[in-house]
Amino acid sequence: MAVLFTGGSVPVVPLVKFRQDRRGSITIQAMAYVAIFVLILSLSFQVWKVLSIKQSLKSATYQAARFLTLNGLLWQRHQADLLRDVIRPLVNKELHNNTFVPEDSDAEVILYLDVTRPDWCDDRNPSTFRLLVTYEYSVPLPVLGSSPISEVLVLRQEHSGRMLCAQ
Repeated sequence: MAVLFTGGSVPVVPLVKFRQDRRGSITIQAMAYVAIFVLILSLSFQVWKVLSIKQSLKSATYQAARFLTLNGLLWQRHQADLLRDVIRPLVNKELHNNTFVPEDSDAEVILYLDVTRPDWCDDRNPSTFRLLVTYEYSVPLPVLGSSPISEVLVLRQEHSGRMLCAQ
């Protein structure tokens, strides 16, 4: 510790002014800002992924509903085969076109058909369908611990319409 003399015989010791000593505070602030920015950036990316998957699910449901509208009555006696052989593969293929969708996950597809009989092409009583597609997506959440956690989002799309007759 240095001792200063001001000309008299009484020594004056300089006091450390902790309130005015700001060395390193800019570094601490910058580290806090960088951490917050990285957190916002990663959460924004996760939101973008979820919205992208939601859009792919909407497109897949639309394509399947379009197929049902144009070709649904051709499968009137084989409704289980229509769902298993055509609709599910169509929905999952369209969904897997998105790079954010894991390859080992598939959407759940439920099909409700109301086929009027005996005249399937009756305009007064049309044959209708309702297609319900759900997809579960696991979103990883940032956490300040050792084990990461995730939240499962259930994305759901529904489309209904009328089956057209081939004239």
